[in-house]
Amino acid sequence: MVEGSVVTEAGVGERQALQWAVVLYAALLPVAHAVVLPVGGAMANAADPLLAALVALALVAVVREGRAELGPGLPFLLMALFGLWAAVSGVWGFHPGYALAKGTGYTALALGAWAVVWSGVRWERMVDAWLVGALGALLFLYGGWLAGAVGALPWLEERVVYRAGAVSGLPFPRPRGPFLHPNLLGEYLVVTSALLWIRWPALREREPVLAWGGGALLAGTLLLTFASAWIGLGFLLGAWALWGRWGRAPGARRLRLGVGALGALLFVGTFSGMLFPLELGGGPLSVSTDGMRAWIWASASRAFLEAPVLGVGAAPFLAETPGPVLWDAHSLYLSLPGQFGLVGALLWGTGVGILVYRLAIRVGTGRVHGGLLAALGAVAFHGVGAAVEDFRHVWLLLAICGLAALQDNAPARSAAIQDETAQDGGHA
Repeated sequence: MVEGSVVTEAGVGERQALQWAVVLYAALLPVAHAVVLPVGGAMANAADPLLAALVALALVAVVREGRAELGPGLPFLLMALFGLWAAVSGVWGFHPGYALAKGTGYTALALGAWAVVWSGVRWERMVDAWLVGALGALLFLYGGWLAGAVGALPWLEERVVYRAGAVSGLPFPRPRGPFLHPNLLGEYLVVTSALLWIRWPALREREPVLAWGGGALLAGTLLLTFASAWIGLGFLLGAWALWGRWGRAPGARRLRLGVGALGALLFVGTFSGMLFPLELGGGPLSVSTDGMRAWIWASASRAFLEAPVLGVGAAPFLAETPGPVLWDAHSLYLSLPGQFGLVGALLWGTGVGILVYRLAIRVGTGRVHGGLLAALGAVAFHGVGAAVEDFRHVWLLLAICGLAALQDNAPARSAAIQDETAQDGGHA
């Protein structure tokens, strides 16, 4: 909904349906990753049909209301243009079918993020829906583990754990839950941690048992992943230690220093394990990493140097390591320019930059903007070691950032949306 537009009774009903659709999408997104649908060499999942439906609902509502301004949609327009650029990159690339599938997916994700913002749903509801989805993902994970422990549904246990990868020697398989890899689960849980911190005062007041129990389960699972996303977790802990409000209670200073030290240890240790082969412990409890990121990054850098402006085109593999083994770039900062050149990287990066700016100018107004910026910072740091532009939850996070920046900058507009929706039977 845009400021100053005329809303018909039908338009209010359509917008309410859109609000419910975006909330449902946020709640179902993680578990929907359990159903993988290969399309053109890329991976879709069961949430993508719902994404298409909410985009269609938003477009119908725009047409019915008869007016739409660019306004808050500028970041997502740039990201949609990035998606179109990715699709046409198959013209000069080596994988035209894959480029079309990836570009279509990026465009749909950008339009879906725009639909979330345009719907006018309260950011609190979207964050709560995200937290419900995270709880569902954890229940899916531990339900599968429990089924395997009692000898039932062994295929489900194999679906929720990961027995390969760069980390070896652990006395347990790394959890991945409904996702394809522990790094993706870890990234999702790191962002969830930041969102939980934002909503913590309200959740602790309303549902203290669920808040503390869910928080402990989240933290424990995140530690079990041994994921590259620990870089983002280290950043979050460091940011909390530096800018959090610790008060003057006895021991607060020591606790703050401890949190900061733990963040630095996670950051440095994880980054070192990605770059160099490491072995920790000894005997049956020896944990080792293969340190292949250096090889991957060097190879992916050559792809960028081959075509720095246009990129080599969307490709499932951008790097090669001894073996030979083909990999993606394992880095946001090599994946985007390597495949889509400086043009594609600037389109996506400028869209994200606008959202960051809109949050940053409001960061002094409360924990909401600071928490969202911390979540984006965690994603940015993890992007050093992972191609996070492919993670659907990152696009949903960008949408929530757009909601928070818009609604806090225009409270009257947000209140008007809620009033109109209430007239149609309740808040969505």
